[in-house]
Amino acid sequence: MSWASPNRGGPQPFNYTRCLTQPVPTAIIGGGIFTSFSLAQGAPVRLFPRMFAMNAGGLYLYNAMQCPMEALQGRPSVLHNVLAGGTLGYLGVERGFIGVPMYGALMSVRAIARTPPALVGFAVYGGLCGLLGSLGGKTL
Repeated sequence: MSWASPNRGGPQPFNYTRCLTQPVPTAIIGGGIFTSFSLAQGAPVRLFPRMFAMNAGGLYLYNAMQCPMEALQGRPSVLHNVLAGGTLGYLGVERGFIGVPMYGALMSVRAIARTPPALVGFAVYGGLCGLLGSLGGKTL
């Protein structure tokens, strides 16, 4: 999905309002789906508001972080997905809000075992978001 204005007949102003409001429904729906998965796996119901806020907020921030990058480059790119996902992964792991998927398996590699967990979070989340961006049809 691209929020960049079409470049027909010269440069067009970037539509930040559309860029920042369009991800809201997707973030709410995705946050609800991810939260329901957590509840189905046994998470306490009393944590529902916090889990929903974290999931929906994370999805919204992930989409909103790509807006300025698309405005600067003028087109969507997989690198925007990698940077947005990696940055959120780094901050989430550093602050203790999220964990790193497959962290135990990754620790068997000696070089990764010496790497700070937040950097591993950047690499894992950035890589997963880049994969999703490329599956969505984005190019470098």
